[in-house]
Amino acid sequence: MSGFSVVRVALALLVMACAPALNAAVTVASLEALALEERQTRDHHAALALAFQSEDKPGPAAEALAVFDQLPGAASPVDLDPVRKWIRTKSVEEYKAAVAFREKQDNASAVKSYLRAIMLDPAIQARDDHGLLDLASSSLDSAVAKKKDDSKLRFKHALVQYQFGRIPEAEASFAAYLAIEKSPYYAWRGGVWHSRVKAE
Repeated sequence: MSGFSVVRVALALLVMACAPALNAAVTVASLEALALEERQTRDHHAALALAFQSEDKPGPAAEALAVFDQLPGAASPVDLDPVRKWIRTKSVEEYKAAVAFREKQDNASAVKSYLRAIMLDPAIQARDDHGLLDLASSSLDSAVAKKKDDSKLRFKHALVQYQFGRIPEAEASFAAYLAIEKSPYYAWRGGVWHSRVKAE
C-alpha cells in the first residue's frame, strides 16, 4: 500500500470523525475514486464501512467489513466493533420486519427483509425463519433466471447461497458472476469471495 494511499485513507477517517453526517457521501466518493491497488486493502474497506455507517447504509457497510475480514494485513487503525454491533442491530430489525410481513401474508416484502437480514448478519439464520429461508431462496433463484446478465443480482445470489451453506451452488454462482462483471474492482471483490468459497 503506497504512502499516498495511507494518507488518503487516514484523512478520510479523520473527516468522518469530525463531521460524519456532512462528509460521509464525499468520503465514499473519494474512496471509490482511488486506484484499484489502493482499493484492494484492509484500510480502504475499514474506511468504507465507517463511511457507510455514517450514511446509514448497513448493507454496503456489511459488504465492506466482510471483505476487510478476508484480506491479510495488520489490524485496523480504528475500532470497528461499534460498526459490527450496529450492523447486527440492523439485521435484527430486518428480521423482525420480515416476520411481521410474513404474519400479514405479505411474502414479497417478507422475503426482501429476510434477505437483507441475512446479508447483514448470517447468524440471524439461527432464529426461526418462519418458512422464509425456502421462500427467499426460490425467489432469488427465479430472479436470477430472469436476469442472467445482472451482475449485482448475480453477486447477491452467490453470496446468499454461501450464507445458506450451499457451497457448490455458491461456487457456481460466483463463477457466473465473474464471467459478467465488467468493473475491475467488483470483479476483484468477487474473486476474493470465490477463492474463499472454493477453499471450503
